[in-house]
Amino acid sequence: TDVTFDIIILSDILEHLPDDTDILKIAGENSKYILLNLPLEKCYEFRNRKYGPDDCRGHLRSYNLYDAKRLIQDSNLKVLSSTIEYYVKKPVFRRYLWTKLVKKRNGIEKLRGSIRYFYEMIEIFLRYKNYKSNFFALLKSAH
Repeated sequence: TDVTFDIIILSDILEHLPDDTDILKIAGENSKYILLNLPLEKCYEFRNRKYGPDDCRGHLRSYNLYDAKRLIQDSNLKVLSSTIEYYVKKPVFRRYLWTKLVKKRNGIEKLRGSIRYFYEMIEIFLRYKNYKSNFFALLKSAH
């Protein structure tokens, strides 16, 4: 029997699969909606990362916003709603970075960590698009 779903959630999945376009097409053919979460890692922060079978996190490829939109188009889907989240701009990231670089250190290492923390905050403020983000989209078949 044919099974269809109201929604299929693909959250941090497609970058791990050999054929991202086919999987997204199949999802679109078997569901009214697809909720997609795609990491946008084709950025300066990950400029030296080697994507592929030996990637430390199992990502076969990286995406930027252009790639994400093209993947959706090539999968015969359309975007109903979307947003990009830059986590480096969120308070939780600042707390994480402060704890990592400053809070858990002592003496001169605490001072060095503080300097690095403030440098990172300036970089993030000026060039937040150089850092990883996530693309979230609600998709529907284009047909």
